[in-house]
Amino acid sequence: MNNSEYLTALAYAYLGEVIAFTICQAMLLRQGQRVHIYLWMIASGLSVLSIIGAPNLRTVFSTERLEIWAAVASLAGGVFRYGALSFRTKSFIRDRLSTVLVIASVVGMPLALLPALIDYRLLITSFIGVAISVAAFRAVLRNRYWINQNDYGRNLMLAGMGIAVFAMGFRGFTAYPFGEDRVFAGVSGLQVFGLESLVVISLFLQMGFTGMLIARHDKMRKFLDRRNVRAWQRANLLAERGRNLRIIAKRRLDLIQLLTHEVRQPINNAQASLQSITPDLDKASSISDRASHALDRAKSALDGITRALSNVIVAGALVGDGQNWSKQQLGAMEILEMARLDCNSANQRRIVLAPQDGHIFIECVPTHVRVALHNLLEHALSLADVGENISVSVAVDDVNLGVAFTISGNMNQQKMDKTDMLEGLGVTDKASPQMTSYGLFVANLVAQNHQGDCSIETVSPDITKIIFFVQQ
Repeated sequence: MNNSEYLTALAYAYLGEVIAFTICQAMLLRQGQRVHIYLWMIASGLSVLSIIGAPNLRTVFSTERLEIWAAVASLAGGVFRYGALSFRTKSFIRDRLSTVLVIASVVGMPLALLPALIDYRLLITSFIGVAISVAAFRAVLRNRYWINQNDYGRNLMLAGMGIAVFAMGFRGFTAYPFGEDRVFAGVSGLQVFGLESLVVISLFLQMGFTGMLIARHDKMRKFLDRRNVRAWQRANLLAERGRNLRIIAKRRLDLIQLLTHEVRQPINNAQASLQSITPDLDKASSISDRASHALDRAKSALDGITRALSNVIVAGALVGDGQNWSKQQLGAMEILEMARLDCNSANQRRIVLAPQDGHIFIECVPTHVRVALHNLLEHALSLADVGENISVSVAVDDVNLGVAFTISGNMNQQKMDKTDMLEGLGVTDKASPQMTSYGLFVANLVAQNHQGDCSIETVSPDITKIIFFVQQ
């Protein structure tokens, strides 16, 4: 085999190597690596163009027009190769020396196209190649994108770039006017050795770049795995924290119920004592108005404390998660009557129960609905003028498929304006304790727990309705 045939075989080997590695790199296309791979593919294509356009190798691709562009194509491929190695995720690395070397190389490339410098084309391309190889070496060294625990590909790339710097520098000092060679590829011993070196260096670079892509892909996969594991651990931690909070909330609720029981027992005893005193006072021949007034105030204060404790229990029970309440089917009028009896005895006469059409039954939690209706009755009594009665009715809502408790009466508009909205938990400083929004909040919470709602409607300037709806 003569030198020409051997050069042609080397060129074919180089083409086959580039095509094979290009296919492998195309299979590694992933989000975040596309720019690097596309730039490297362009560089490989320009390098192939430089080989098939070189003189003495036209058996691969026969055209003389490519000869003048072969050197520039090789240098342009080096610039794209530098771009692939220096690109990070969104921008290129900042290295002043590398940037200066690449810009100087791009500016010096047209010198290889000038006919007057045709004899110095190999010298020009060699030293420009040295500058580009140094810039690429620094890009691999300083680009943190390629740093990985597995640095085999990166080490191969650094070794290939180091060999390229040495080889291109050596080739430059053997070119005209320091030597006889004016073109890179030829039949002389140095030209054959140069093409052999090109094949070896290209093998190092292609293997190194492919290895860096694989290492980067493995690094990203491990990073995603760690992030998924951390997300799973955080989810478990939050779930455990949620379970602990539910346990603490249940314990607090149990404590509130225990304390409420301990507090309500003496209150009930006090109420019973006051009720036993009332008949004795009625039988007395003479009793002062102040004594009767004091007795009524004591009863009202005890009723208010009892209602406040009931609201705390119901609200704490409904706000907590994971509560399953067993519902019972009872008569709507029976629950309403019990709520009326919970009110102060002096106010019970002011509550007028409208007769119902037939028996109406609702499926609910009786104690919760009873507390909610008690709150609404007390609220309506506090809004009505002294001595004014309120009317309470129960009706079936065929449209919304439920039961509606309606409390209507002539309520003072100024007092209503001072009352907070149903959604609020706060207590206004402008309103008296009887007009606190906390009772309305509890009633609305009970209604929502029964897939219903609680609303206040002004029918006319003289009539206002409070509607407590429970869905069935």
